[in-house]
Amino acid sequence: MKMLKCMILAAVVALWAGLLEPAEAGESPKGESLHVGVLSGPRSMNFLGATDVWSRKVLRLIHMPLYIRDPRDGSVLPWIAERKPESDPKGTIVTVRLKEAHWDDGTPVSSDDLLYTWEVIRRFNVPGHVEHWQMVERVEALDPRTIRFILKEPSAAFFNETLLTPFLQKKAWAPLIQPLEGTENAVRRLTGLKPDRVPSSGPFSIVNDPSHDFVLMKRNPHFFAQGECIAGMQVGPYVDWVVFHVYRNVGEALAALKNGEIDFYAGDVCEESVKELKNEPGLQFFRTDRRGYDYLGFNLRRPPYNDRAFRQAVAALIDREAMIDKAFAGDVAPARSVIPPHNAFWCDAQLQLPGDGLADDDARLDDARESLRKAGYTWEKNSLVLPTGDKMPPMELLTTPAGCRPDRFAAALLLKKWLARLGIPVTIRMLALQDLLKALSAGEFDVYLMGWTNLSDEPAYLNTFFHSREARLGGKNYPGFKNAEFDRLAESAQRQVDPLNRKEHVVGMQRLIAQELPYIPLYSKKKIDAVRIDRLMGWVPQPGGVGNLWSFLMLRPAKE
Repeated sequence: MKMLKCMILAAVVALWAGLLEPAEAGESPKGESLHVGVLSGPRSMNFLGATDVWSRKVLRLIHMPLYIRDPRDGSVLPWIAERKPESDPKGTIVTVRLKEAHWDDGTPVSSDDLLYTWEVIRRFNVPGHVEHWQMVERVEALDPRTIRFILKEPSAAFFNETLLTPFLQKKAWAPLIQPLEGTENAVRRLTGLKPDRVPSSGPFSIVNDPSHDFVLMKRNPHFFAQGECIAGMQVGPYVDWVVFHVYRNVGEALAALKNGEIDFYAGDVCEESVKELKNEPGLQFFRTDRRGYDYLGFNLRRPPYNDRAFRQAVAALIDREAMIDKAFAGDVAPARSVIPPHNAFWCDAQLQLPGDGLADDDARLDDARESLRKAGYTWEKNSLVLPTGDKMPPMELLTTPAGCRPDRFAAALLLKKWLARLGIPVTIRMLALQDLLKALSAGEFDVYLMGWTNLSDEPAYLNTFFHSREARLGGKNYPGFKNAEFDRLAESAQRQVDPLNRKEHVVGMQRLIAQELPYIPLYSKKKIDAVRIDRLMGWVPQPGGVGNLWSFLMLRPAKE
């Protein structure tokens, strides 16, 4: 197995030796390597334009933030920042001092890099990034290692999210971005940039052109945290190479894991695969809480989905425990709030939902029918008739393909069965995730069954998902939910720096969503990771799995 890995790595390095700097071109692939299986090569190495999960898996090893989360308790730790941020009594002037850090070309990481990143995001209004900086009035580089942020108002999200976002090297990116200023479709051209080289402030640097069937990364000798004791751990990395291998499907990737060709499959492993592989020597499975949940979403721009009574009736039909029992195998938890159940501090465990306390399906059906009857709905030959007198048209339920998530498809079939009892015909339409997201962004749907998988510990995403400013087509508020009270709570919560004061607002937001039901949260699956431990050890489990930055920093040869 080890010889096979060395042969693979040697072939990869030899193939791409021409892309290395002259001093590096003759290097042989010495040292340990980590081999990771993925299902797609990264689509973009442009930090400002990468949206797919596989690109982000690579970029998170390259672009480092000022602060990072402690893997033990999720608290915020200084990373490139030298110490905690300093703020004035009002909390609107925040100063951060940087460590002595370098990019992989030996250039110092400076406050100008961060200032430049903010200016680009602001000037181009870069989607997916500008949202993190909305509370910032201006940024000042006081000296090469000191930066000051002037906020419009106190903001908890700034300390818990904005300061945890990565930034670019001005030296490399300014020549690429400057010609785009003032041009037509400047944002699209910016996010579509394909740089020849991506400077790294992280533990690894990209060696090859990542548009091919693998990505080769080499340990960055300039990595600032190497050897530091952070979060009770002596920071590495302890491997010299990381190779991302692209496979056509999950079966191929798991076969490679079984055969020792890779050390880790960076995707979901289902319970059936666990059963097949559990007796394989050298394999270990990690089960961690998922940073998200699956939910049923409604298009509030269309009747009858814009009728709260209709949504409440649908919610009353749903028995989460029964859904988990019938559609899933393994560790799955009911999700009742729009904050995942693992996030115990922010998640409101006292939510009251339609159908609570009802004993069985018949009781749920009676409750749902009564709610609709009061709202003017009737039935004709067991078919639901809307208050307008029109027969209920078939509900189109969008979801992902059964092959990708058979359990999600089973949940969709169960929803179809329950809704049929209420007189609502359902057709299930499966779309590839990219096409599903296009339909949601365009508002071209009735209802959909989808999930979030990597939500942050801080619940600022509730503003993105439900604030009325995001209810536009193309926004992340897919249902088109607009509620002035929610907006007020969300905006007030963002100004609460004290966590306990903020929690009161966040609880209010959750309860309002539970009343209005633009989403119906359903369940949260455990994340199952499969790794080899016969060659490398040191995986760091966190909510969301072991394929995190801390694992890449801590993995070392098992013989040590």
